Order: sequence, then C-alpha cells, then structure tokens
Amino acid sequence: GTRLNARYLPGVALDARLSITADAGAATDGASIVLAAVPAQALRAALLDLVPVLPAAAPLVLCAKGIEASSGKLLSAIVAEMAPGNPVSALSGPSFAADVAFAACRTAVFNPENEKSGRASPFIGRGRAKRSESPVCAAISSAGPPG
Repeated sequence: GTRLNARYLPGVALDARLSITADAGAATDGASIVLAAVPAQALRAALLDLVPVLPAAAPLVLCAKGIEASSGKLLSAIVAEMAPGNPVSALSGPSFAADVAFAACRTAVFNPENEKSGRASPFIGRGRAKRSESPVCAAISSAGPPG
C-alpha cells in the first residue's frame, strides 16, 4: 500500500513503524495500552471484537467523546460494562488528525480515571503536543476538556 489516506490526510504518509491491520488480535498483541479511536456510536460494536483479545488490565484510552444514543451512556460507562478488567481513560483536546499531522495540535487533555489507567499518561501528548491532565473524566468523555 501507499501508506497514504488521500481523502482525509492528503500529503501525509503514515510512519513506516506503524502496522496496519483489521485484525483486533494482531493489533493488540503485546500492547501495554490500547487507543480506541472509533466514533462514539461505533464503540460498542468495536468492543465486541476487541474485548476478547484485549490484553488483561491494559488501559483503554477513549479518543472519541459523546454519549451512546441508544443507551444514553457515556463511553467510559460502556467500557466499564464490557471490559471491567481494563481501566479506562479519556483523551480530548484540539487534536483532529489533520491538526496533529501538520503539527497544529498544541495540547492534548488526558484523563486517567484511576491510577491504573494513568499508566498510559506518559505516551499521551509526547513530542510536539503539550499534555495536561484533568480529573474530570465524565466532562471530557461527553463534551471535551473543561474550561
């Protein structure tokens, strides 16, 4: 493949160190943290495939925000229901893919819901973006960072 997504990120090649797969087991094999970068309304369906292969106790970082329309639940509540052994965190901020790719993203707000999910913290916002932490998981996962 070309490692390009001309439709959404024209001119940006994905790093050669990234593996691309549709196999949830292959994607999570040996992972110490897992980023769930799916739309809010697709999270439950994605977790049906992901949970059976999710590494035990690996923090799951939600990269979308919103409320599931069919249940009225926050995304973190869906993870708690479907993957109770995996701590959940929320990531938010002005971090659209194009902003990150073109270095326009300057802040990522990360919320470790508990100490175990905080293990993902050093990996969030490394490099060009500044990372700040917020104790307000419900606000981040439903509406974005407070302030």
